[in-house]
Amino acid sequence: MPSDYTTDAYKELIYSHPDWHNTVLDYEIHFAKNLYDSPMVKQTAHDVLVKLSSMLNAYYGLKENGQANPMANQPVEQQADDLNALQTIAATVSGEKPIPTKYLQEGLLIDSNDRSGGGQIGNRLVEENPQTPEAIEAGEQENIQMLDDTINKDGTLREQMTLLYNGMFRNGGRNKQQIANSHSLKNMMVNITPEDVAKMSQIGELAGNEQLRNLSIDFDILNEQDARNNKDDIFDTTRIAIDLKKAVDKKKGRGNKLTRFFAGIGRFFSAHFTSGRSKKSKKEQIGLGEEYYNNLGIPLSEREARFGIQEEKDAQGNVTSRKLLWKEGQAYNKMKKPIDGAGMLAIAGTSGTTLRMLGAYRLMGAKKTDLLYFRLALMAWMVTSQDHSIAEIIRGSHNAGVKGFEDMSEAATMYQTIDPLSTAEIRENYAPNHKFPHEIIYLKMMEDLSRERKTMDTKQNQQIVELYKEKGIDLDEKAKNYHILKDKLIVYGQQLDGLDEQVEEMKAVIDSWPDEPESMNEVYERRAYVDAYNDIVEQRSEIVTGMEEAEAEKNEIGALLETAGYQHEHVDREYALYSPIVYARATESFERLISMETADLDAGDVALDIYTTEAYNVMNKSEKFGRTIGNYALKHGKAPYWNSDQFKNERKNGKLLDRISDMLRLSYRISQDALLERTKVSEEQYNQFMDERGEDAPDYERGVAYQDAHVAYTKPVYRGEIMSGTLGGSVGGEFETKKLTSTTTDFNVGLKFIKDIVERGDAKEDNMCLSEYILNGSGGVLLSSITSMEGEDEVLLPMGLRFRVDHAAEFARGNTETQEVKYESELSPEQLGSSDWDLKFKYVRLVEVPGEHAKKETIRKKKQSKRDAYRAKLMNRANNVQQVQQVS
Repeated sequence: MPSDYTTDAYKELIYSHPDWHNTVLDYEIHFAKNLYDSPMVKQTAHDVLVKLSSMLNAYYGLKENGQANPMANQPVEQQADDLNALQTIAATVSGEKPIPTKYLQEGLLIDSNDRSGGGQIGNRLVEENPQTPEAIEAGEQENIQMLDDTINKDGTLREQMTLLYNGMFRNGGRNKQQIANSHSLKNMMVNITPEDVAKMSQIGELAGNEQLRNLSIDFDILNEQDARNNKDDIFDTTRIAIDLKKAVDKKKGRGNKLTRFFAGIGRFFSAHFTSGRSKKSKKEQIGLGEEYYNNLGIPLSEREARFGIQEEKDAQGNVTSRKLLWKEGQAYNKMKKPIDGAGMLAIAGTSGTTLRMLGAYRLMGAKKTDLLYFRLALMAWMVTSQDHSIAEIIRGSHNAGVKGFEDMSEAATMYQTIDPLSTAEIRENYAPNHKFPHEIIYLKMMEDLSRERKTMDTKQNQQIVELYKEKGIDLDEKAKNYHILKDKLIVYGQQLDGLDEQVEEMKAVIDSWPDEPESMNEVYERRAYVDAYNDIVEQRSEIVTGMEEAEAEKNEIGALLETAGYQHEHVDREYALYSPIVYARATESFERLISMETADLDAGDVALDIYTTEAYNVMNKSEKFGRTIGNYALKHGKAPYWNSDQFKNERKNGKLLDRISDMLRLSYRISQDALLERTKVSEEQYNQFMDERGEDAPDYERGVAYQDAHVAYTKPVYRGEIMSGTLGGSVGGEFETKKLTSTTTDFNVGLKFIKDIVERGDAKEDNMCLSEYILNGSGGVLLSSITSMEGEDEVLLPMGLRFRVDHAAEFARGNTETQEVKYESELSPEQLGSSDWDLKFKYVRLVEVPGEHAKKETIRKKKQSKRDAYRAKLMNRANNVQQVQQVS
């Protein structure tokens, strides 16, 4: 397992950043907005609302028509009457368009004139309080029209989720008498029987209503609800928190009656108490306002505005102001710690609404996959309105017994594992700018450090300039000339390329002439052509001379500036923190990175690029031995550029070294996360993402350019390494990668690394091996497109992969000139003594075997395939609905 150097990097460095709170708040709102706009989430909310509406119509239609008993138990004459009654009821639940009835008015519309909640479309009977039969009739008709529009036509996600909020637990009353007299889900759930479900399914069959036809309420869980047995409020927060837990544990055979009782009590405390939450005073209760929703792109509908907006008008009837009457959860609750120790955003405490609505949907017969997709709709609804944070909604879902593959150990892992979405899908389709919050802070910290180093350079330059002015040398002017000469050399190079092409073409023409011209005219033509050729050759010679002079002058100025310690090149400082190699290859290495907008840079690419520099030595030592050893390696790095006078002041600056050390630590963690994420993405999946993104997307070209570094590399890779006990041991031995492991796609590069290790004296030949890693189920990441360490064809493997020694051959010899490899048994004594076969090593083949991580990933993939199939059905229904609306 990774050490604290890796695991606690975000907790200690990211979540304490002063911008973290605003960053996660903005991220969550826009993440939820992207969910809000998703056809998948819209269809989920619609499906649940259709199911609830259909159940209410069918159940209360049965009760009013006296159809409580199965037809099979009745006389034949009565069965015919029953069938007619069932067909009448079926007309109210036809397909996906339930007809609004009095049951839906009572079950779904708000049962009071309370305008404090978002998404309410009102209830004209309650709102207008009509006194005459005519007014009551008009109010009912308007309610029916509103319900029909909201459920079946142009209802927004917020409106539909609010109808579910009303129908699932708000309506129906609180005491037994109120519940018994209502047409509510509460009343239905305390009285429904298996016979009712059978009859309701029959209605669904007649109506062509898939959700009702396949209705399967889980009576094992429902019958364990004490409130059902007492004919009480089944969706009371306390009762549902305790009884759901006990019922699910009993069904799954967990514990005994006593342990289940205490488990239920534990769930009650989890659902009811949030540390550090208090109510805001009246003065502090400020809502977000109508403009917030307009700016976010989810404005109020006409129905919402009519109920939730209070207009003020002048004497002429002109609207002078519009006041939004509802307030969000953030307006009422004050959190002592808006960010907890794990980096989670806190707004109003663990969501009781999530507990009750998921609990209600579960009792309605929803399966695990149904519940997870409905949880996405809850996020889209409540997070955009800042009623709750994502963490609070997920914790509320856990209280309802709905757990997916989400990792709640800290904020970064939570944002990347919101089941049923994969990490790649979250990044591509829902994360704003394809970045997670910790990555946004990481890039910001990187920019801040780069700016600080440039400031140090500027101050140092000012001091140096003053010293050299006393000698009559203006370093600022020299630096300007240096860059002018650089630009001049580029122009010279472009001109030379054109002339070289022209010279080659003209020379080819001259070489093609016959030895003797056929006429005097041809003699004159040849002479003119040769004169033109010589002019171009002379012109080319002048440019070459100019280039040589400019290059010499540039090098002379560069040497002077370097000797003086004047920082005239900053390009290397943009995203490389401790990187002697990057400094050396500055103009080549970061030319493409800095040509992109900073906002389009991928944090994983930046971190992985940094890892490929000399920084990996510091990172690996810190991971293995702790930061103290890593910081010593950072301060006393042996790379020549880091030891040059140009870095002298930085090596002495303890605070700056700590900052660089922090950024290297974060880079290591982000590199590991990037590897784990990308090794789950196939080339086909990535191409699909890019197709959906489209060529007009601002980061499309960059995404195409760096594709190789964003998908799993699963072919065999090689590594020249010092032989450990496992590698030199017997076949069948297993080991796990304890750090990021660098390999190569090129067999010969592995040989080169063996030779380099031996020549440096880091190991003897007898301790070397060439390892072939066979990736079986996982993968690495090919870094060629994001690193300038050309020729290495590096594939980086994440920590935590498990390998078994599949083949441990005898010692072999390598010829690094011819790139040949042979086993020692194949070579003659003369060849063994020849310097041609001087590279000695052992060949080892390693095959990946499933570790705990791989086993969990296999299970996740199987379940994910089921969830993806469910989503395909959702999207198919969403497309059908859209086509019908377009035709209409």
